[in-house]
Amino acid sequence: MPIYDPYLIQYTLKDLQSQIVLSNAIAKLNLNPTSLNRIGSFGNIRKHLRLTLIRNTKLITITFFSTAPNEAAQVANAIAEAYYDYRIKARREIIISGLEVLEHQFQEEEKQISIQQTNTEQKLEFHKLLGAKIEAEKLELQTPHALVKIVDHAEPPQFPVSPNRTLGTVLFVAGLLSLLGGILFLKCSRQPVI
Repeated sequence: MPIYDPYLIQYTLKDLQSQIVLSNAIAKLNLNPTSLNRIGSFGNIRKHLRLTLIRNTKLITITFFSTAPNEAAQVANAIAEAYYDYRIKARREIIISGLEVLEHQFQEEEKQISIQQTNTEQKLEFHKLLGAKIEAEKLELQTPHALVKIVDHAEPPQFPVSPNRTLGTVLFVAGLLSLLGGILFLKCSRQPVI
């Protein structure tokens, strides 16, 4: 549903009488010098121009008063065409500027989508790696023998095995004697010679 603009008719009436519309209308007429002198300036055109609203509509009647009926019709039609061209051009400019804004916004959105796609792809890769790790852990749970393998089973010895106590005692005594000898040597070397 179109938005109602209470000032639209006022703007339209003002635009129909504007210099830009009237000068474009005169240019469309291709008037000969005599007709141009008779129609005259913008003020004269405005003086002979009547714009009437058609009740309960958005339509406007354009009437131009002149002693030459054909000329009056030509001027009124030229004003209508000039206004039509003016509105089309104004609307086109609005659309073009709006398009520029929309295209800029579209490009910014594309950049954001591209960044998000890259992030999503990275998250998907990480997700796949995580899934593969989970599957590997589950597989390892099902096959614990893959981590440790028994190569040879223990066999009972053919002869009894026990620590060699005699050798241990001999080594202890030898170490103790060496220690005592070293301590005596240090004491002797510290005494002053007279």
